[in-house]
Amino acid sequence: MKNKGVFYLSVLFFFSLMSCVRNECRVTSPDGSLSMELGVREGVLSYRIFKDTTLVLDYSDMCWSVSGIQYGSRVEEIKVQDKSRETVSYEVLGGHAFAEEQYHRVLYKIVSDTFPESFLEVRAFNGGIAFRYLKPGKDTVSIGDFTEFSLPAETKVWLQGNVRYYEGDYQLYDVSALSEGQLAGPPVVLKYPDQDFYAAITESDLSNFAGMSLEVTEQGTFRSRLDGATVLSGDIHTPWRVVLVGSLNDLVNNDEITALSDSASPELFEHSESWLHPGKCVWSWLTGTGVSFENMKKFSALAGELGIEYNLVDEGWSSWQEGEKDGWALMKELVDYSSERGVKIWAWKAYPDRNGIPGIQTPERRAAFFQKCKETGIVGLKIDFFDSESQEITKYYQETLEEAARYGLMINFHGCNKPTGLNRSYPNEMCREGIKGYEYGVSTDCNVTLPFTRLLAGHGDATPLMMNPGQMNGTTMAHQLASAVVYSSPLLCLAAHPEEIAQSPNRDFIVSMPVVWDETVVLPPSEIGELVLFARRSGDVWYVAGMTKAPQDFELALSFLDNKKQYRVLSVMDVAEQPCLTANEEDTVEGGERLAVRMNARGGFVAKISPL
Repeated sequence: MKNKGVFYLSVLFFFSLMSCVRNECRVTSPDGSLSMELGVREGVLSYRIFKDTTLVLDYSDMCWSVSGIQYGSRVEEIKVQDKSRETVSYEVLGGHAFAEEQYHRVLYKIVSDTFPESFLEVRAFNGGIAFRYLKPGKDTVSIGDFTEFSLPAETKVWLQGNVRYYEGDYQLYDVSALSEGQLAGPPVVLKYPDQDFYAAITESDLSNFAGMSLEVTEQGTFRSRLDGATVLSGDIHTPWRVVLVGSLNDLVNNDEITALSDSASPELFEHSESWLHPGKCVWSWLTGTGVSFENMKKFSALAGELGIEYNLVDEGWSSWQEGEKDGWALMKELVDYSSERGVKIWAWKAYPDRNGIPGIQTPERRAAFFQKCKETGIVGLKIDFFDSESQEITKYYQETLEEAARYGLMINFHGCNKPTGLNRSYPNEMCREGIKGYEYGVSTDCNVTLPFTRLLAGHGDATPLMMNPGQMNGTTMAHQLASAVVYSSPLLCLAAHPEEIAQSPNRDFIVSMPVVWDETVVLPPSEIGELVLFARRSGDVWYVAGMTKAPQDFELALSFLDNKKQYRVLSVMDVAEQPCLTANEEDTVEGGERLAVRMNARGGFVAKISPL
């Protein structure tokens, strides 16, 4: 009887993982809530995705090409080559100290008499579906990708159209209003009628391969659009095509983009604890302060007084000159001066040649520049102006992070595409831009939209916390404080002048605020484009941060707290008709109680909640 029971359990697991009848196959998530149906329709390999019984993506073609040969069309059969249930766990700097994901994996062999042997790998997580194409071989070939993502009728779509460096405004569209040829830089977020879940389309594990944007090819259908040619040799696999599914809280906490990437090299990062440190950073670019040697000394001195870890010296430092001293000699003086005050230096550098100064676009220039940075004592580099996600650029990211790790350097990519989980393989990628941040001016629309769109892909250097009234664009000071919590990144570059921080009544809140978190909870009534309300935990201390377009006044349930403990609450709220002022309140609460939240139009709210 015992052996018979094991047999039945094995059969049950097999069918929960994958059923395959008449060449129509289904892969389900470990909890059974998500499923992907695969089949051959009129000779074309296609798929659908369901959340329980609700359609997430309708019939969509799965086609790609190898040196002009179309794969995925004229398919005769798909066969299960391998299947398993797997778990991946890891630690990365970011929204979670530790993450663990389970998934069902199925490898299919694609049979056709018109193209050589190829495979499709599918991984079904509880929070999303991922798939990629594979082909064994030895030759050098060019790759194309024509994967489709077909949206059900009445779906609404959040997308931005900048596919060069991803600094676009996310706009809301009805699926019927999407125009043929319209471009979208992922993540593209889908909102379903009368449903409490969303979906997001993007990619993962992108390196040495042209990045994927999306193009509308017919009403309601996006198709993969690669940024130029991809040429590879030997065994080939494409990046993962990823569809995340869940509530806003599920999407914000989804780790699958990172989980699909390779783990870091133990040898390369064996001693990284000595040089790889998250932290806040003062930054002069938006303060109206020139990048002069004396100004940067002043910024380092102020950062030291505040206990802020880094000073980022932006474009202009390489042209410094003082007598016989060139930019490098003066940078070494700045590094030493800053070190005495407990502050370390990040330096800006352009990838291409710029303003007569050579870039670091070649391996030789890059290695020489990294060596000079190491000798000077610079700890991190902000590398700018990629403006592409071609194969050349994505390969450069990987090679740069690997070489930077050998020199003990942290990296912040700017003028670049969306993140795709490379920070798991190379945790010295502290952040990247690929986001419409405060360099474009403060935008309430961006602040209540980006946390549920672009930031689903990973960290974004939005440079929050503007404290100059002339630059706050009608937002309140509480809104700006909340932006620093919501836009958190392992390297958190602040827009405010350090003198403004030093003189602020909220100085202690800003200085003590973490940049990495153990837990994040998206709280109601959060809504894309209207209101963002996060609770974030670091150790046993919680921070609540909200930003809104319209005025808000409600009671917030503190359900995320331990209801057996008492907590001290320091709240920072808007003051009516005084956007640059805040009302600071102190109270004691127990877990499970409610907290009064009030926000003005374009306002905000923050609270620090510590156990007594």
